[in-house]
Amino acid sequence: MSTVPVKPLTPVGLHPIRRNLTSTTTLKSQAMLTAVPSKHIIGLSTYNRCFEFKSWSQMRNPAFLSHRRRVSTVVASAGNMTAPSSWESWMPDKKAAATTLLLSDAIWPAAGAFAAMAIMGRMDQMLSPKGITMSVAPLGAVCAILFTTPSAPAARKYNIFLAQIACAAIGVVAFSVFGPGWLARSVALAASIAFMVIARANHPPAASLPLMFIDGAKFHHLNLWYALFPGAAACVILCLLDEANRLSVWNGYVDWRNRPALRGYHGGMLAASFVLVVEVLENLAFLANASNLVLYLSTKMGFSPSGAANAVTAFMGTAFFLALLGGFLADAFFTTFHIYLVSAAIEFLGLLVLTVQAHEHSTEPWARVVLYVGLYLVALGVGGIKGSLPPHGAEQFDETTPTGRRQRSFFFNYFIFSLSCGALIAVTVVVWLEDNKGWSYGFGVSTAAILISVPVFLAGSRFYRLKVPSGSPITTMFKVLTAALYATFKKRTSRNVVTCHTRNECNDNIAKGNAEGDGSFLDEALRERELLPGPLRCTEEQVKDVKIVIKTLPIFMSTIMLNCCLAQLSTFSIQQASTMNTKLGSLTVPPAALPVFPVVFTMILAPTYNHFLLPLARKTTKTETGVTHLQRIGTGLVLSVVAMAVAALVETKRKLVVKEVTCCSSNNVSSSYSSPLPITFLWIALQYVFLGSADLFTLAGMMEFFFTEAPSTMRSLATSLSWTSLAMGYYLSSVLVSAVNFVTGLNQHNPWLLGKNLNEYHLERFYWLMCVLSGINFLHYLFWARRYAYRSNQS
Repeated sequence: MSTVPVKPLTPVGLHPIRRNLTSTTTLKSQAMLTAVPSKHIIGLSTYNRCFEFKSWSQMRNPAFLSHRRRVSTVVASAGNMTAPSSWESWMPDKKAAATTLLLSDAIWPAAGAFAAMAIMGRMDQMLSPKGITMSVAPLGAVCAILFTTPSAPAARKYNIFLAQIACAAIGVVAFSVFGPGWLARSVALAASIAFMVIARANHPPAASLPLMFIDGAKFHHLNLWYALFPGAAACVILCLLDEANRLSVWNGYVDWRNRPALRGYHGGMLAASFVLVVEVLENLAFLANASNLVLYLSTKMGFSPSGAANAVTAFMGTAFFLALLGGFLADAFFTTFHIYLVSAAIEFLGLLVLTVQAHEHSTEPWARVVLYVGLYLVALGVGGIKGSLPPHGAEQFDETTPTGRRQRSFFFNYFIFSLSCGALIAVTVVVWLEDNKGWSYGFGVSTAAILISVPVFLAGSRFYRLKVPSGSPITTMFKVLTAALYATFKKRTSRNVVTCHTRNECNDNIAKGNAEGDGSFLDEALRERELLPGPLRCTEEQVKDVKIVIKTLPIFMSTIMLNCCLAQLSTFSIQQASTMNTKLGSLTVPPAALPVFPVVFTMILAPTYNHFLLPLARKTTKTETGVTHLQRIGTGLVLSVVAMAVAALVETKRKLVVKEVTCCSSNNVSSSYSSPLPITFLWIALQYVFLGSADLFTLAGMMEFFFTEAPSTMRSLATSLSWTSLAMGYYLSSVLVSAVNFVTGLNQHNPWLLGKNLNEYHLERFYWLMCVLSGINFLHYLFWARRYAYRSNQS
């Protein structure tokens, strides 16, 4: 596209109009804009406001008119719009017509206009003896602007009141000077438009007020009171109604169509209930395979018991660790709504791969490659879901009210209940299908479950309120940390030492430094702000947010050991049960169905805690929460210590039965592994019950703790720390197994956890080791929990 160079009328600076252009503006278009002097263009808004000129002679200048046409074309292209031809301007807006409208798009503006006219009509009846009317025609146009285009410049309160009062007064003055007739109307209208341009109070409906006064004999007796009645007084009513409508909008939240979320319509328990149903299906899909995967790898894919256990813990650890990625993306760039949909599609693809691989049933190297591809596609999808679904549900509640906070606490408890519901179906129905019908059936059920969860999730779209992403929280953290390090370094190496001339001056400097923080390392980013380059300068709010996140990290670290204990539920405990008698009467229970015991116990305990224990605790402690988040987490840590002690005692008893069987029969230890031991698998259920209870207290407590304590800009990422703790626990379990085998294998001793036969393992010693480590971890947790100061309303 060629351009004709035009010499500027005056050598003035460029107007900042170019900053309003979007990224789609071409370089050539930007080059054309540089030729437009700011003297000729006062301003251009994003709502296609007209150009305003300082003089009529400038507007007649041909050079300026040429610039004006080119700039208009550039602005139209920058907004992804095409400047319409003269004929197209008579046609409907095809882009607007293509937009899907909801019934509420018409109901809310119409309801506002009806309420406004009804109120003013009632006031007309009251004020009719004084000859005052409020329901004048221009107010219909004001209603249309306020309720249909509230973001337009004409809807600004400043424009409305200034233009209404001034134009009405201009009409009164013009009538007093020129009397009724065409001259008064012409002068009044011209003066009104000139005033709106000069005062930058563009409000077209106000231009009709002077004409209405001049031609309406019923208004003449009001004189200058006409400037207040009806225009300004009626606009007060309209603006109050508009403000009431704005108060009904959730600030910082949008609906699924990126429009402002409305109070009373978006959010609440109804919206969160869809999340709970989706979590049942999602956890069914994930846990159905995770709970039985160790047996699939050892019996079908040729893995050793320890190799299968490590493969499972690596897979589950990766899945939970990737929750950080989902939480980060939800906070920084996308909403939790979109992250869930993408993650569900990825998990569906991974489960489809696993289903095909299980159907082919091959142990060739290529089959293992396909297995790992499917597993880690599932892990990626699960990570995104775990990082987005809990905060998506928690964001549906109003945290500014006690009722909203109480409902949010209920949601986290029932989220664990939904986890348990999905797990119950997984460890019963799906595990039975895998053991009796084939693994392809189990993977197929998981694939169908995650596929069904998508339309269920979408069914609640109209009720969700979605938090608007506010930028990368990781960037903020690195910025504050870098600023603090840079400020500390510059402070120590700076040669420009400032000395205090008086003792009072030194005391004032010390007091100023103490006022800019609590004396921590991060406060250097505030105290030495002048030493920092522009990109590293932080606000007080940013430093405060990073302090909060760092303060929660010791609590996060203290929960990793608990989740290391939980990792045993899907590894060695399953293999223990596979060597025991799994019959209940005539029913043979698959070993992978063992988690049914903690699942059922959790399903009973979660509602009991919500509706009985928690209200009792609130009455006893006289606090809103009853039991603090840290108290719940601590309870789970204590239960994990007990669970590991019980697991060690149960394994000791099982090994005694192994010795009795091998002493009283001709079978050796290796052959006895293939036959069920004369001991019921219900002994294993004891440790499951304790670990399941620990999981309920700790996981729900962690989710609510991280969500409520974290800054609003990084809540999804902080909530993902609950799942990251699980991931670190699974990784730590694998590291412990390898470390124990290495240490115990020194000096030609047999490692505790190595070999094909579980009966030759010293699993009871491993459990005692974990019991001791869990006890030490609890003491570490107490050290930090007693020193933690809540940011939210806690007892």
